[in-house]
Amino acid sequence: MKKDRWDLIKNGVSSSYREAVEFYNGQAIVDSKKQVIVHGEAFGDGQDHYHIPPMLDGAKENMGSIGQSEDYFEGKILTAD
Repeated sequence: MKKDRWDLIKNGVSSSYREAVEFYNGQAIVDSKKQVIVHGEAFGDGQDHYHIPPMLDGAKENMGSIGQSEDYFEGKILTAD
């Protein structure tokens, strides 16, 4: 079965004339007040909305590992750029 360019992009591979190159979509959650990265991760697809749940889970886990409570993000305003 032949895959078109959009199938390749959706699955994390960019197709060109001579080669296929994998790419990653980097995400980061940053505490802008303290200017520190709370969680960062690279994903193999370009659809950002799928990355929100694992990014928040990772950030909660990281905050827990430094002694912050599970409700650290409660009442906080999160923005995407």
